[in-house]
Amino acid sequence: MRGDMDSDDERHQHDNASPGGSSDNDEPMEDHDADPASDSDAHSDSDLDADNDADADGDADASAGEASDADGEDDSQQPADPHRSRSTSKEPLDIRPRPRLRDGAATAFTYDIVPYIAAPQSTSINTFCATPCMRWIFTGGSDGYIRRFDWFGSINGRVPLTVAQRHPFVDSVTRAGILLSYWENEEPVVKSEHLYVPETTDDLKLSPVYSLAVQNQSLWLLSGLESGGINLQSVRHDEGKIITTLRKHTSAVSVLTLASDEKSLLSGSWDRNVYDWDLNTGQTKRDFLSNAGQVSSIAFRPFADNWHEVKRDTPTNGISGGRRSEGGTNGVSGASKDDDEDAPGSPAESTRSFGSLFGDDDDEMGGMSNSPAAPPPVPHAPVPAPSVDPDPITTPSSSTDQNTFLASSMDGTFRIWDRRQSSPIATSTPSKGVPPWCMSSCWSTDGNFVYVGRRNGTVEEFSVHKGIGEAVRTMKFPLGSGPVSAVWAMPNGKHLICASFDNLRLYDLSDQGTKSTVPFLIIPGHHGGVISSLYVDTTCQYMISTAGNRGWEGVSTEVLLGYEIVMIP
Repeated sequence: MRGDMDSDDERHQHDNASPGGSSDNDEPMEDHDADPASDSDAHSDSDLDADNDADADGDADASAGEASDADGEDDSQQPADPHRSRSTSKEPLDIRPRPRLRDGAATAFTYDIVPYIAAPQSTSINTFCATPCMRWIFTGGSDGYIRRFDWFGSINGRVPLTVAQRHPFVDSVTRAGILLSYWENEEPVVKSEHLYVPETTDDLKLSPVYSLAVQNQSLWLLSGLESGGINLQSVRHDEGKIITTLRKHTSAVSVLTLASDEKSLLSGSWDRNVYDWDLNTGQTKRDFLSNAGQVSSIAFRPFADNWHEVKRDTPTNGISGGRRSEGGTNGVSGASKDDDEDAPGSPAESTRSFGSLFGDDDDEMGGMSNSPAAPPPVPHAPVPAPSVDPDPITTPSSSTDQNTFLASSMDGTFRIWDRRQSSPIATSTPSKGVPPWCMSSCWSTDGNFVYVGRRNGTVEEFSVHKGIGEAVRTMKFPLGSGPVSAVWAMPNGKHLICASFDNLRLYDLSDQGTKSTVPFLIIPGHHGGVISSLYVDTTCQYMISTAGNRGWEGVSTEVLLGYEIVMIP
């Protein structure tokens, strides 16, 4: 009986209690052997307090009602509160500030790059991308999975590497990459005579990930497929859900580069074509077709105050672009006599190659002292510039950062394109003695030079001011360095990061090239294997290197390494 009475009293208190009432009603009854009289008195006091609270709340409600009636006489004539009306709300704008370059990074004398993070993966890491704020980083592998890592948790050392994991790396690498999630790079099943879909025995068809691009707030992500499609999938909400698939390429998509407004996309493929996509419609705006090899890199021209116009190709005998042949009849010669001087700010001291690092024969390393002088360019009659579409929209008046881009191919050819016309502005093909191979290329910080990694352990520098028909200089590494698979220009304009098979090197572009001076520094961490990509964040505080062959050839260490960049003024 007492238990029933207590239950009734508790329900009565709960019904009469006001919102946010006293804590007496929330206290549990722990002493079951207490005096019934005491319980009765306690309940009576609680009932009285609850009644008083209810009366007070009633009076307050009545007063509020009277005030509302007094103010409600002219409610129909007063405008509605915009904060309470959903119809007048506007879509929030993206006002998040983008990261900026650190103070002193553009004027640093050199950089000290030290590795701290290692994220081993049991697959070739073919591609990499990151949000501008470096909150999340993404990798894509040959196993068909996309992985998302917590960068700041990794760089802060929340998870250490085990002793076994630390064994292959230098002593500074003690922190593990924190894997947050991973999902499949699914190949949608499409039956088409023009589209190749790999046949597998699994219900879920996975495609190796050869390219990635992510939105700046990581709301969505683009991934290339082996069949030629491009998956647009969500990341922060319903992770990995495929929203749509862009289809036009006929082979594996090897490069994805988002425009700054993130409304358009440049994609390159093994089908040797580059497409400009409108992400609002899912259709291509312009096709950049060529007979070059598989597209290996695409990069927009950086914006700078000391820009110089790209010297356009002048076709000779129906051939536009390319390097000059020995006779100079079926090709385009290099820089003309009027353009012998480099553009202001050029890091090139001369057109010579650097000597051997270890005193090897000059024939092996291309020393300057004993090398014969290059023959003078063969004069040729001036030829008018190539015609451009008469459409005023596609007639460029000057180059801008989102209109001019660089595209390199695995056959060693690279081209400079204008997004407003379907023919390239300038074309460069490997010269005599240079292997037809190029896995990576990049712009200089000021956008006036192009650096191209070669298979013979060299990096060639081209000046857009003088024309890309001939390299203004060649930077050679020691014998046995292996192919240069990735390059990245540092913001001070004086250093270039080069990833060859044996090591990462920080090359000093302003070095005089004497044999007593080593023109580069070794960046510790990576040793032995093909590097698929290099990335330096916008602030120039962190660097990331990934090991993988990108589906082409070569072995790799299958690891992601994270570095911290220290500026040395």
